[in-house]
This record gives sequence, structure tokens and C-alpha cells, in this order.
Amino acid sequence: MESNVHVGKYVIRFGIVNLLLLVAIAVVLTLLGVDGNSGTSVAALIGAALAAGNRFLKDHKRLPNPSEKRRLTWLSLLAAAVVSLCLLAAFLLCSGATRELLSMHPPGTYTAAVVLGVLAFVTALHFLALSFSYGFLLKRQYEGMSKKGVL
Repeated sequence: MESNVHVGKYVIRFGIVNLLLLVAIAVVLTLLGVDGNSGTSVAALIGAALAAGNRFLKDHKRLPNPSEKRRLTWLSLLAAAVVSLCLLAAFLLCSGATRELLSMHPPGTYTAAVVLGVLAFVTALHFLALSFSYGFLLKRQYEGMSKKGVL
């Protein structure tokens, strides 16, 4: 069995693809006049995880072992949070909508428990989506690539 590989380059790939997918989805939805929802961010997460996982498969000709999968999942979750915060900061700086955003939800509107509960729920959903992507979906991708002789 091969020893653990460093997953840093796959997490960077994940972050870049996640950023590009989120921007592309936002542009398309804006042009179509459609409101986005949390499903779009989950779709971007899954797409980015499959892109990173595909590169892992091509580089190593095997699925990630449990330790690598765990690190890919957690580090990708962290990368997704960083990408989301950077996109939010860029939007607020470019649009100048910081005051309007804060006036929609003045201090005291939500308790810390509600905010933390929502963040925990969304984080758990994103973790599950990434774990599913690096597990079940990547296994299916590996089987398909093996059948086609790509690996």
C-alpha cells in the first residue's frame, strides 16, 4: 500500500475550481435573472471536489486512503470557507452595500445561538457533500476511468 501523499496541491486545485464555479454560477444566474440558493454553492463544492479528486486519481492511479480522504475533506471545507469569505469581502467592497446589509439585520436581531446554529448546520451540509464527493462519487469516477482504461 502506498504511503500518504501530501494533499495540498489538490486542495489548492479545489479552491481555484470552487472560486471559478461560484463566480460562473453567479454570472449565469444574474444574466438569467434567477435568484441563487444554497444548492448552487453545494453544486460548486461537489464539482470542485470531483475536479480535485480526478487529478488525484490521474496522479496516483488509486483512490485516496481514509487518512487522505479525511484531510481532503477537512482542508477543502476550510478552503471553501476562505473562498466564500473572500467573495463576500470583494462583493461588499465593490458594491458599497455594507451599510445596507447591516441595516437589514441590525445588532440584536439574531442571538448568537441562532447564528452559530445556522453556521453549524451549513458547515455540516458542506462537510457531508465533500465527504460524499471524495468518497462515493470519486469511487464511481475511479471505476469508470478504470473501465475506460484511463487509469
